[in-house]
Amino acid sequence: MANRLRWSDWGYLSVLTVLLLLLFPAGCGGSMEPIGGASLGDIPATVQQSVVQGQNASPVTIVITNTGTEVLILQPAELFFAVRGEHWVNHNLTATTQLDPRSVDPNAQFDLVLTFYTEYLVPGTYVATLLISGKTFGSTEEAVNSPAVVTINLTVTPATPSGSAEITADTYHVVGDLVTLLDQWTPTSTDAGPYFVRRGHTAVWTGEEMIIWGGRIRAGSEDIPTDTGWLYEPASDTWTALPTDNAPSARYGHTAIWTGDQMLVWGGFDDTNYPSGLWAYHRVTNTWYQLDEDPETLPAPRKDHVAIWLDFGGYKGMVIWGGMNADGYLSDGAIYWVESDLFYFWTPMASEGAPSARIYHRAIWTGQGIAVWGGQDSTDGPLGDGAYYIPNLYEFPPSGQWIPMASSGAPLARYGHTAIWTGEYMVIWGGQDENGMLADGGLYEPFHDTWTGIASTTSPEARWLHTSIWTGSHMVLWGGLGSSGPLGSGAVFDPISNTWTLSATSTIDAPSPRWDHSAIWTGTRMLTWGGIDEFGNNCGTGGRYE
Repeated sequence: MANRLRWSDWGYLSVLTVLLLLLFPAGCGGSMEPIGGASLGDIPATVQQSVVQGQNASPVTIVITNTGTEVLILQPAELFFAVRGEHWVNHNLTATTQLDPRSVDPNAQFDLVLTFYTEYLVPGTYVATLLISGKTFGSTEEAVNSPAVVTINLTVTPATPSGSAEITADTYHVVGDLVTLLDQWTPTSTDAGPYFVRRGHTAVWTGEEMIIWGGRIRAGSEDIPTDTGWLYEPASDTWTALPTDNAPSARYGHTAIWTGDQMLVWGGFDDTNYPSGLWAYHRVTNTWYQLDEDPETLPAPRKDHVAIWLDFGGYKGMVIWGGMNADGYLSDGAIYWVESDLFYFWTPMASEGAPSARIYHRAIWTGQGIAVWGGQDSTDGPLGDGAYYIPNLYEFPPSGQWIPMASSGAPLARYGHTAIWTGEYMVIWGGQDENGMLADGGLYEPFHDTWTGIASTTSPEARWLHTSIWTGSHMVLWGGLGSSGPLGSGAVFDPISNTWTLSATSTIDAPSPRWDHSAIWTGTRMLTWGGIDEFGNNCGTGGRYE
């Protein structure tokens, strides 16, 4: 697996200026008037590469020859290279000498080898720029032809299918319904540019659009929190930026839920502080505003908590629980109640019988109660317990009661797993414990407080920080971090037959391997976006899986 090279990794090679800019205009090459006694020589102004989709391009060698009369010193700089949010070029340097700083004697050569990792790129034309600069040794004067600008044109052509290109559908029988799984990926458009490249963000489905907000983005060489968001409309495959006026402050590790007409954002961390306050984005008016909250019942700010939407007996609300802040890991929670779509107060959840403090846990709403299970404790150890919270709506303000979940038959302790609700079972799968990633899970039936193991003979590869969604009949999981790095594979689980379909979630046109991404279910397809790729970079791509 290719790793992203950092300047500090290059050691004695850290003397080459290589700036690769996103979609830099082609034809911008040229040279400066000769200055000094060193020269970069005759470096090509353009490099043409063509590759078939799904393959990697052949390496290109750019020969840098010092045709001057004095020693050439190549300049150090930071690397930036991104196209459509994906790293697509890795730089491997070889040289005839091992001097530090990198110097090239008169008539000596320096070979710059560019290897194009392109197997995950969709068909199209990619244009980037390579900037090479140097000075004459012992002088501040730039070398002849410095900076040399090399325009890189990469064309990815569609692969020609062998045999029939027809997609074969797998058909599953579901009680009272017939569901057809096409097992087909379609890349989402990336026309919005680099500003929606991110990880650690949230995603909600409005019924027509996916909203992504917050997380961490790349700003130069830094990975920083953001206060930006985007609307994605699958029907037109288009992106629209969310307004930033009155938006919540930049953050990650927050939560977001959809109420039916608004997205609520709460909690998170900005690398320094844990922001407080509950914010709402109203889709119809396309505006942000902060909600009124009673300081006496306001829960402590936090990150890495869980948030779910409660809708029971005419009562609606956002539930938050667990997480951590500057005071440590938390074992409390609260519900922000909604009445006639008027937000009016927080009520703390009962503390007696609550699960212990934790992060990386998961929670679901069953229609009757809230199940919380697993996670990581303050000693970084995995947890294998949980509890079921039943709200008491006959009191005002509403209260509730925690009931411990059965331990007999429960999965191994873990954190970073996923949990979905089928209407009958909470399905736990994957995650990590002290020995590594896990490839097992369990089905929890809350009304009888019983666990059933998930079939493991055909389970997908072990992973954590992946995503899982519920289609109404099957659980679809995808991505995550495996023992060998980010994964671009997935599988479909049928809880009725307790079986996996590994042939599902094809890798054709699928997003590149990643973790810390988002996934939502629209009612007909799964939408994934963002995350961290195999090079350690934030992704600005996604896919539609049907």
